Amino acid sequence: HFQHVLFGACAVLAAFWAFKAGISPGLALHHLGATLFTLMFGWQFALLGLSAVLIGVTANGHAGWEALASNGLLDVALPVFISWLIYRQIVNRLPKNPFVYIFIGGFFGAAIAIGVSSLAIFFALWINGVYPLDHLTSDYLPYIPLIMFPEAFMTGGIITFLVILAPRWVSTFDESVYFSG
Repeated sequence: HFQHVLFGACAVLAAFWAFKAGISPGLALHHLGATLFTLMFGWQFALLGLSAVLIGVTANGHAGWEALASNGLLDVALPVFISWLIYRQIVNRLPKNPFVYIFIGGFFGAAIAIGVSSLAIFFALWINGVYPLDHLTSDYLPYIPLIMFPEAFMTGGIITFLVILAPRWVSTFDESVYFSG
């Protein structure tokens, strides 16, 4: 059952990643999904699933093989790490409330993860001389806040839907803890 949900989520995410908005080569904006995968499957399976999606998207020609390692680090590992770090803070420091889980973990966690990931991509492209700073600040940086809200809204909405209708699909959500009254 778990593997079917994981494989299905990978297929849906691969379709989302295939439809990305490109500004210039290397400056693509796409739905990330790392927070959703992290909350649904835990950090280990999030890394595995998102890496499989990245390899599939790369094999289909939507990304270059030469950028696979950097894309894996900046589009997969970093946002999963940020999402897991936020989730662990929720578990350790915040009240055991489903609204806290959904809004902090799902909504704000997704916004922060995609924001940090996008800023890391910004700095990597600048430091490595792929694009000059003025091009990045005018053609990439202004879009980061614009992609944060849709990512947060979609992730928060999907997590809300899953927590209500299929909580067993969200491995980091424990009904006995969050709905204990």
